[in-house]
Amino acid sequence: MRSTVEAFGQIINCRQLVLQIRFYGLEHSQVDDLARIFYYYVSEQFGPDSVLDWRFQNKVLKDLEISLRNDKNSFGLYSLTLQGDFITETVYNKTSLLQYSRRLQNDRIFNCGDVSSFCATDYQAYRRKQLDPFENDPLRFSSALYRLFLLDHSETLRQYREHDLNGYFGVSCYEQNPDFLFGKLYLGIPVFCLGDATNDVALGFAEFAKECADLFKNLNVAVSLSTKPMGNEHEEYYFGLKNEDEKPFREWQNLAHTLYQFNVGWCNILSPATRALEEKLRDRFEPMGEGIIGSECSNGCLFLQCNKPISACTQMDLVEMKSQIYGTLFPGKMDYLYSFGFRKYWENVPVLQEEIIPLGNNRIRFSHAGKLNVHFLEENTGFRIDASSKRLRAK
Repeated sequence: MRSTVEAFGQIINCRQLVLQIRFYGLEHSQVDDLARIFYYYVSEQFGPDSVLDWRFQNKVLKDLEISLRNDKNSFGLYSLTLQGDFITETVYNKTSLLQYSRRLQNDRIFNCGDVSSFCATDYQAYRRKQLDPFENDPLRFSSALYRLFLLDHSETLRQYREHDLNGYFGVSCYEQNPDFLFGKLYLGIPVFCLGDATNDVALGFAEFAKECADLFKNLNVAVSLSTKPMGNEHEEYYFGLKNEDEKPFREWQNLAHTLYQFNVGWCNILSPATRALEEKLRDRFEPMGEGIIGSECSNGCLFLQCNKPISACTQMDLVEMKSQIYGTLFPGKMDYLYSFGFRKYWENVPVLQEEIIPLGNNRIRFSHAGKLNVHFLEENTGFRIDASSKRLRAK
């Protein structure tokens, strides 16, 4: 493994291999078990070649078991964060890692307004030629936008501003029912560091996630190549922050983003409840042809993976995957002005043509159609929406 520390201030491929898991309806002991599994997996797989800085509730982690017993908040909630770098002459112990963290935060090379910080270096040239000429024609602009999202692009070239390893584990609840726990974990590593090992590490992420699904059925997973460590471009940029049911959605937002599938990855694992949202996946799994391989866990979770290495996965492969799991995805929408930097980091976000909707007045909408399935949310959580107030209530 090589380190991005050695390329400080340089233009490199900033694409990340990201594992994401979102879980819900676990007991406190199960959440702790999942935290342990995540911590020991990362420590064993990457610890020998790196310097890792783990934090529990923003304090340096000395002993995970002691922290799990003594350092949770009053609801039994907590977060576990990770920053780390592969060992180099610059970063070789905890002290040098902290010194490098300060350099990332304060060095003026990252505070000079370099355009490479705000988009991929080759994005602006593409936009000037392929998008800007059509801004006065809504239909042609939406068609050009669709072509942009079909374009295969294997690199995100810009200055890298993170550590080599970034991870997070967090658990949440609502005060109305503090016993219903939900949360997420992620781990991101740049392909710059992984090099030829990217495909093998991706398979390792998928196998690890499958083992977690065997143990805790109430979780959804995506393994993907992303432009950021938390890997949530599909949800955050294009299809996740709004919904047709505005008021109920504000109440359900965090839960809905956990129970629905939140991303379209090279590998996806769907909980039994989530897979039931898609009619063709509801009752039993049938092989999907040569493009996608899959299997069922004994507890009803569904494992789906593109039938090629992650480095060879194309936008059309992701479109095929999205078509298969469409009903499980969060039904979101986002509106933008034409001037927005669509896919400015070459995000691997699959978009169907019918999801791009011209609105006029230099505005465009991305819409994964539909309203929230409130019955689905109520059935699989400890909550309901009060019919008169539209507020979240415990059952």
